[in-house]
Amino acid sequence: MNPTRFYSSLSPVLMLGMLIAFSAPAQSEPVVSTAKGEGFELLFLPRFDDAKDFAANGLARVKVKGKYGYVNLKGKEVSSPRFDDAEDFATNGLAWVRVKDKVGYIDAKGKEVIPLRFDHVGKFAANGLALAKVEGKYGYINRKSEEIIPLRFERAWGFAADGLAVVMVERKMGYINRKGETVIPLYFDAAGNFAADGLAMIKMGRKYGYINKKGEEVIPSRFDNAFDFTADGLARVEVERKYGYINKKGEEVVPPRFDDAEDFANGLARVKAEGKYGCIDAKGMEIIPFRFDHVGKFSANGLALVQVEGKYGYINKKGEEVVPPRFDDAEDFYNGLERFNVVNKYGYINERGEEIVPPRFDDAKDFSANGLARVGVKDKYGYIN
Repeated sequence: MNPTRFYSSLSPVLMLGMLIAFSAPAQSEPVVSTAKGEGFELLFLPRFDDAKDFAANGLARVKVKGKYGYVNLKGKEVSSPRFDDAEDFATNGLAWVRVKDKVGYIDAKGKEVIPLRFDHVGKFAANGLALAKVEGKYGYINRKSEEIIPLRFERAWGFAADGLAVVMVERKMGYINRKGETVIPLYFDAAGNFAADGLAMIKMGRKYGYINKKGEEVIPSRFDNAFDFTADGLARVEVERKYGYINKKGEEVVPPRFDDAEDFANGLARVKAEGKYGCIDAKGMEIIPFRFDHVGKFSANGLALVQVEGKYGYINKKGEEVVPPRFDDAEDFYNGLERFNVVNKYGYINERGEEIVPPRFDDAKDFSANGLARVGVKDKYGYIN
């Protein structure tokens, strides 16, 4: 259910009562709030030292007495807290975990799928391989923990969507394929992944440029810094501490004149000039005036977080204030609701700036796709729906 539609149909009092009550002895847990609805009373009983968002498989990472484990949507432990560090479950059904100085992967039942014997293990790429490190050398393993590409590189990075990975030997970087074969020789001082347009950022000496998949330098290395090309067909570059944008021919579309800049997204780029932020279009024309202390990314709802004189609010793509800056802290919208902070307490607003959850939590995170948000009171965490 869409959180915005769901909440708009509830009164604030009833909504505050709709909280997940984790099973725990009532006398031993602090009752943070109670709410009486139509003949019922619901309690919010946080009990975790830390808690993260629920993953797609319905499991969330929690921390108890310094150890990490996983709980399901009912608050039941499915993997007891025994790991020194852990990450959320990925879409492939695996979660990265660490015990002491060794890492590996477990499945949803807590079973070790990749034994905890590596110094580092990266995420599994679409080709089924993950970066691994043992005793200072990098290589690649499959989901059976078998070395497909021997651990022989000084440094390496995960495989990109195009099936190539950046590796380093004797401080020079190049590209290999899934078989471990070198497809672009290792002679760059830095190298990035290839974008969808077939270009990759590289560094030669102290300057940055771009190559194609033949390893040919198609945009000469003449920039002090450079970034990937975006879907808009433009790349952000830096020259003498000023930022601008080039096209795939290396032509300056927006000359370097900004003190700070971000990549283009949906036709707009956030930039900074003379201490203030605004937005420009692909021609460098000012679309949103330079009057903000901060401008965030535009969310799917067309709103962006802004800061003015220490207060946060939201604007649309015309630069109009949809939610006037009045919050002490706020974040980008996610799933129709966003958390805000007033006098060190967190609550949630909708896209019209209406308070859906009044500020009563000491900490709060975004609502996830399953309609749950992590909240904290004092030093304990739980979830609200």
